[in-house]
Amino acid sequence: MPLTDKNWKEKQAELELRCTVARYENPTAKKIIGISIGSNADDDSCFDICSLYIPEIDEDFIREVMEIKKELGYFTNTIVSNSVDFRK
Repeated sequence: MPLTDKNWKEKQAELELRCTVARYENPTAKKIIGISIGSNADDDSCFDICSLYIPEIDEDFIREVMEIKKELGYFTNTIVSNSVDFRK
């Protein structure tokens, strides 16, 4: 997740929400680690890390994720590929 002046104050909450959606999008991954990278107003490099462990996905979790995706648009057009050509 890139950090900018637009999301600086909310960066930790945004990263956690993105990780929550990432857990749903990756049903076999019980552990999710998210990293946000950017620079602050003084141009110092900085980052945040979020670690989630969600062993089971239930209906409440799915409803929460669908609401996040609907309101914030996270991971709406994702592409997952194991192709070496895709990584270039």
